[in-house]
Amino acid sequence: MKGEAWDSHPGWADLPAGLRAELEEGGETKDPENARYDPALLLTLEFGFTGVLNSYLAERLREQGVPCSGVTGEIEPLLACPCCGYLTLEERGGYSICPVCFWEDDGVDEPSALSGPNHMTLGEGQKSFARLGAVTQRERRFVDPEGPRKYPRSPKAT
Repeated sequence: MKGEAWDSHPGWADLPAGLRAELEEGGETKDPENARYDPALLLTLEFGFTGVLNSYLAERLREQGVPCSGVTGEIEPLLACPCCGYLTLEERGGYSICPVCFWEDDGVDEPSALSGPNHMTLGEGQKSFARLGAVTQRERRFVDPEGPRKYPRSPKAT
C-alpha cells in the first residue's frame, strides 16, 4: 500500500485475523486471485486513491471502459509537499515520501536548510523538481508518472 505499513490504515483491524497474519509475514501470495484476498485488495485500492482528484478518478474509469460523466465527493485533505507543492502528505515531518517528487518530508520548510534524508537543501530539491520532475535524476524512476494529474497542487506552491 504505497510503501506504507498496512496497520496504519483504519480498515486494517477489520480484515480477517488470518489474512492479517499472512500479510504481516510478508512473502509471495500463492494464489492472488483467491477471493480470500479481496478485502485486502479493496483496502489497498482505497488507500491508494486517498487525496486523488475526482477528475483523475473519472478519467481512469473511462480508460477502463466504465461510462462515467464525473466523480463527485470530497477529496481527503492532505498537506502540501514542501518540495513540489502537491497535496500528498498525511502529516508534515513524518518522513513520508511524496509520490510526485520523491522528497522525504523531514519537516524542513526553509529553502536554504539542509534536509538530512534528502542529502540536499529544500531549495535544491525544488529546483531539481522543476527541472527533472523529481528531487534527483536517480529518483525519477520512483515517482508516480501520473502524480501531477492525480493530486491537487497547493495554491501556495512556488
